[in-house]
Amino acid sequence: MALNTAAETPKGQYLLKQSEPPALSIGSTFGECWIIVRLIGSGGFGSVYEVSDGVEGGKKSSLKVQHEAESSLLTEVRVLKKLEHSAHACKIFSWGQIGSLKFIIMSLLGNDLSVLRELAPGNKFSLSTTLRVGCQMIEAIRDVHEVGYIHRDIKPENFAIGYQCDLIRTIYILDFGLSRRYRSRRGNVRRPRPCPGFNGTTRYASIYAHCNMEQGRRDDLIAMFYTIVEIYLGTLPWEAFDDDNLTCLAIKRSLVLEKRLANAPRAFLKVKDYLSSLEYADRPDYDWLMLQLQLAMQQYGLAS
Repeated sequence: MALNTAAETPKGQYLLKQSEPPALSIGSTFGECWIIVRLIGSGGFGSVYEVSDGVEGGKKSSLKVQHEAESSLLTEVRVLKKLEHSAHACKIFSWGQIGSLKFIIMSLLGNDLSVLRELAPGNKFSLSTTLRVGCQMIEAIRDVHEVGYIHRDIKPENFAIGYQCDLIRTIYILDFGLSRRYRSRRGNVRRPRPCPGFNGTTRYASIYAHCNMEQGRRDDLIAMFYTIVEIYLGTLPWEAFDDDNLTCLAIKRSLVLEKRLANAPRAFLKVKDYLSSLEYADRPDYDWLMLQLQLAMQQYGLAS
């Protein structure tokens, strides 16, 4: 698959490749029908805008753009197309290239977990919310793994709630720019490379990722575990050392986190111990992981 130089829109029309990319100013029209409403965010991943469909009664979507020659949007398109039946993935409406600008138009989402945590009392989620969110995160990561990819940048910012009222309790997984196939075309787990380098975000990375080892399915789930702990406790013991790989790694290898979780449901440490036992090529038991969180809900009298 290659980025289309002429991308099909929902109306069956095409956004033709032009010599210069369009100006993405508020109120301007992108392609033939998408009106730029506001800038949602920008960074190393490119920029994301809220857009409305000028043809379909103002239907709201998100527009993600990148100018880089080596754009990660192609990987994102590949993964999202494979996830078209997942309840935790955005739907793609259009994608392609205009001049040097590569883009995807997809489902508009609400706030990510990082923003939601900051808005919560004490900057942390309740136990009930944490466990419910955790179950959906496991489902989302499982769906990615089942189509042959690992995410490699699991963190609160890469999970968001739905935008529409009937979807605000659904968790969506985002940003597949660092994703990689872990299975070969024949379905076998690929051999780990000796030193592929670091990919991800230091705060949530597994100890294997810190050591520049090949990441597998376990590493996504370890990063998810750190995410769950952060949204529940409000902080992680190593968060002051995001720019210090060795110190961050040393704290993760210590027993500091276990001490911080002493008063948390036993399920947290059971999940941590299980994930620590997995080898690179192992298939995680996603059902068992979700069951531990569901049992914790029952233990604390929380409706499942």
